[in-house]
Amino acid sequence: MKKVPFGLSTSPSVFQRYVYSIFRELMRKGIVIIYMDDLIIPAKDEDEGIEKLKKVFEVASKYGLEIKFKKCQFLRRKVEFLGHVVENGTVRPSVAKTIAVKKFPVPKTVKQVQRFLGLTGYFRKFIPAYSKIAKPLSDPIRSDNPFVFEQPQIEAFEKLKKLLTESPVLSIFQQGKTTELHTDASQQGYGAVLLQEAEDGKLHPVQYMSKKTTPAEEKYSSYELEVLAVVNALRKFRTYLMGNHFKIITDCSAFHRTMDKKDLVTRIARWALLLEEFDYEIVHRSGQRMQHVDALSRYPVAIITSDTLTARLKRAQQEDEYTQSLRSMIGSNNDSDFFDKNEILYKYVDGRELIVVPRDMQTEIIKLAHEKGHFSAAKTEGVVKQEFFIPNLSKQVQNVIVNCVPCILTNKKSGKKDGFLNPIPKEDAPLKDALDKLKVQQKTFGNPKRIITDRGSAFTSKAFGDYCTNENIQHFQITTGVPRGNGQVERIHRTLIPVLTKLSIADSTKWFKFVDPLQRILNSTFNRSTKWSPFELLIGVTMRNKEDLHLRDLLMEEMMEELQEQRDELRQDAKKNIQKIQAENKRTYDRKCRNAPSYQRGDLVVIQRTQFGTGLKLRPRFLGPYRIVKVKPRNRYDLEKVGNHDGPKLTNSSADLMKFYSPG
Repeated sequence: MKKVPFGLSTSPSVFQRYVYSIFRELMRKGIVIIYMDDLIIPAKDEDEGIEKLKKVFEVASKYGLEIKFKKCQFLRRKVEFLGHVVENGTVRPSVAKTIAVKKFPVPKTVKQVQRFLGLTGYFRKFIPAYSKIAKPLSDPIRSDNPFVFEQPQIEAFEKLKKLLTESPVLSIFQQGKTTELHTDASQQGYGAVLLQEAEDGKLHPVQYMSKKTTPAEEKYSSYELEVLAVVNALRKFRTYLMGNHFKIITDCSAFHRTMDKKDLVTRIARWALLLEEFDYEIVHRSGQRMQHVDALSRYPVAIITSDTLTARLKRAQQEDEYTQSLRSMIGSNNDSDFFDKNEILYKYVDGRELIVVPRDMQTEIIKLAHEKGHFSAAKTEGVVKQEFFIPNLSKQVQNVIVNCVPCILTNKKSGKKDGFLNPIPKEDAPLKDALDKLKVQQKTFGNPKRIITDRGSAFTSKAFGDYCTNENIQHFQITTGVPRGNGQVERIHRTLIPVLTKLSIADSTKWFKFVDPLQRILNSTFNRSTKWSPFELLIGVTMRNKEDLHLRDLLMEEMMEELQEQRDELRQDAKKNIQKIQAENKRTYDRKCRNAPSYQRGDLVVIQRTQFGTGLKLRPRFLGPYRIVKVKPRNRYDLEKVGNHDGPKLTNSSADLMKFYSPG
């Protein structure tokens, strides 16, 4: 006997595949059912059971498998298999599992709810419309919702425990029996029931399927949803239906006609290929006769007065002083629009009967309406007014929407921008650099007769023009987009740029470090046209590359003080002109802005997503929440991420790209 070592994650699947390969023929004939190392051998009587046992033992012996008889049970009428009790042609949850459900404590955390759903979900096939019943429990544990466990969750929790502990029973599927697959779909979900004719001549359920539609599937047409329900039901019940003739019962009259068409849209054509594997016939049945499966496909996402909600409204009205005061007016005021119906207070509004919502449930009803599609305030009001009467509805709707987390993260900021235009300190770096270079030129060689430049901001400034005028230098600016106007410089660039590229190939951002040594090398390099180096033609001696000793003592520095004073005066004049233009620009900008909100250290905010790359257009416009850790000048803030969501851990932002995070 060989044993698999511990720690191999693939060992279960490999073992399962090995066992299947050995018993494949017996499994195909229905002699044995296998899951991992658990085997069950169904039989009608003892003789058939012994005969099947012999065949299983023969295969096990042939392949050297060992069977531990202490763990075996033979010729039993009742057996527990994979958490289920199989007996007299029926299957139900085991007692151990139902006791675990019955004694499960009321969940107080998301983790406890997930554990409960994991336990009950194991037996979802026993419960028609399981997804619908469990929806109040599954919705609050999503990451975008705060955890709540209120009356809807308590009722769903108790109902699931009750349904499972009452030992619901399904029939066991049998080959050759009349089989029907009933399906239905809606925009909220789809469901199916696999039924089989029993000895009493009636159809009994074998298994249920119920599933919510994904956001993408919600956009399908009604016909596509009906086909999707059939396809997923076939995938779910494949092991039962493969090789057996069965009927597909649906209330979609177009389903049969479309499957016979030669030209199908890509999605339907792909599904049609899957249907070709099965032996089926399609039967149309009206929706009124499909109520049993219709319930599996309908999910309460719309705001409707279900029995549970109606009962809660009734109890809340009885405990609400405002509602009771309105009820007292019914007999004494003939003009009153309020009336009682089935012990629930209604109001006539424009010919419609609307339920009066007590104060304690008004926010809940508005949230249900708003979360139907996270509509605007006007649309949310319209949804509420279809069935309910709430005083001061507009104001309450605004409060709900302001505190809705998905809306905070997704909706654009409205109104004027936050914060006014402020100056950003900036040095005149290009102009300063240009004048510094001219200072070196002047000290060494005196002023040039003319300067030819492009139209960069350093050369078009008044200060540079005044400098050239004062130094009696002619300044020529080349035409924009015509670099040949300064052809001599462009020619040397053709030599400089490739060399600089090669020198800085390890880090292209450090190219400037090689300019000075490259200049010395070029000035001391032999030129084929002149037969001399530039330095020798200018100075008359060969350059020493360590230090420029020949130039160090040529001129004195006294002449530079006057230039410095003149330059400072020019810069002051330029600053005044720039400040004047900036003030005008600020007034123009500020007319479109408003005072920024007063954010404080510790406030929770969301920040605008500034980049929308591939696949991000439908993501929320804002990221958060973030906590303000430092308030900086000019409406800027340092932030740190709170919780687990998209976005950097530490960042900074400005007021016009932020808004408060205030979930309800």
